[in-house]
Amino acid sequence: MRRPLKNSTEPKADTSMEELTSLARLVLFAGQTARDLGVDFPAYLLDLAHGAVVQEIQDKFGPIPPSWWEENTLNGKSIN
Repeated sequence: MRRPLKNSTEPKADTSMEELTSLARLVLFAGQTARDLGVDFPAYLLDLAHGAVVQEIQDKFGPIPPSWWEENTLNGKSIN
């Protein structure tokens, strides 16, 4: 059984948003690493995965505010 990463008294929506944001960052970083290594197909698949995570965030939480995009960048590339 999976243990919660944070105190279980926190609202589930906040935890879910944080976890999805972390996943988006991880996939974005992996995609950038794949591009740096010159492996185009894995980079493409990771870009698709990243888009799916962002879509999931939007489906669950509605439109993403500009402040979220500004806070979630990797080397100047926005997570979108």
